[in-house]
Amino acid sequence: MPPVPALGSTGTPAHDGTRLDLRVDLLSDQVYDRLIRDIVLERYTPGQRLKLDEIAAELGISRTPVREAVRRLADEGFITIARNSRTEVAHWGDTDMQERVRALGLLVAGAIDHADTAQLNRSIPGASCREHRPSGDCEHRDPFAGLARFLEVSAALLPVGYPTGAEGFSRGVLGPLGTYLTHVTLTGRGHAPAVRAAGLEWCAVERELLRGNGAALRDYAERVHRSFRSGGSARRAVA
Repeated sequence: MPPVPALGSTGTPAHDGTRLDLRVDLLSDQVYDRLIRDIVLERYTPGQRLKLDEIAAELGISRTPVREAVRRLADEGFITIARNSRTEVAHWGDTDMQERVRALGLLVAGAIDHADTAQLNRSIPGASCREHRPSGDCEHRDPFAGLARFLEVSAALLPVGYPTGAEGFSRGVLGPLGTYLTHVTLTGRGHAPAVRAAGLEWCAVERELLRGNGAALRDYAERVHRSFRSGGSARRAVA
């Protein structure tokens, strides 16, 4: 599990000193990103009470963007707000993220099925996985780099299939997964060995996407999902 950092003077996790960009209109988005990272990395633990005034003071901002970010996280199941307005971290688990991986695979596969190959070639960012490069030169053969590329390509393709709904999907699915599907988080939660053992390789998948084969991405997401399940089983057996 990732180490829990020392607490600041207000009792909230001490951050890295990076200040929020107050010039950005949607300040709540930045607060959301900070909070989801702290929740997924378990700097805020399940059941821990969150005091909005203290978080706002720690970040040097008003309470309003904190409240908006907390409301979004409550809608997504990471925070619970009781009738007495007590706010605390929800008792979420790996299963929540596994379901998001599977949902993302289905959503993006559907987007690919409704796009032509020319549109896919325009939409997929970069060229690192294309066929003219030897497969050994592609950094995304590494499973953790491949997971990052999976999210990058998914973010680019969601608007292709869902022009009006992509922003909502990105917030509820891609946002949390962007923190979860990293080497640091997966190692801390005991999934890294299973991810490596699963033989996940992204480059071949991307080449299939460029041909319009949406099933390739859906199958990749299913393999990721299965690797997490096997990793969880291994952890329980050791325990």
